[in-house]
Amino acid sequence: MNRKILLVDDDKEDLMLMEHYLKKAGFNNLSSVSSGEEAVEYVKKEKPFIIIIDTILSGMDGFETCQALRAFCGGETKIIILTGNIGAVDVDKAKECGATECTVKGNNYLHLVGEVQKICLKLKQEER
Repeated sequence: MNRKILLVDDDKEDLMLMEHYLKKAGFNNLSSVSSGEEAVEYVKKEKPFIIIIDTILSGMDGFETCQALRAFCGGETKIIILTGNIGAVDVDKAKECGATECTVKGNNYLHLVGEVQKICLKLKQEER
C-alpha cells in the first residue's frame, strides 16, 4: 500500500494515534500537517491519494480546508472528514465541500482504518 495519505489535525496526540493505527494496518506512506493552510501548501507540491481532515482546526476549519483542497486535487484524491459529533449537519456539510466520506473521530481510529481500506479496495476493483 504505497499510496500517499495526508493527515490534517492540529492535535499532535490525535495525529500520533492515527499514524499508529494506519501503520499497523499496513499504510506506511503517511505525512501530516497541523493546519488547513499547511495542507493546501503540501497539496500544491505533492498529490496524496487520501487526505484525512479533522473538522476543528485553527485558522481554516476542516470543511474550508476540504473545499480548498478539492480545488487543487480534483476528484481523484479521496478526502475523509473527521468529526467528533457525526450528525446529519456534518455529513451534509462534508458532502457540500467535496468530501468523499465523513466519519466519527474516535479514540482508537479503527473505524477510520476501515474507511481507508474500503477506499483502497474500491480502487483495486475499479483498476481490474
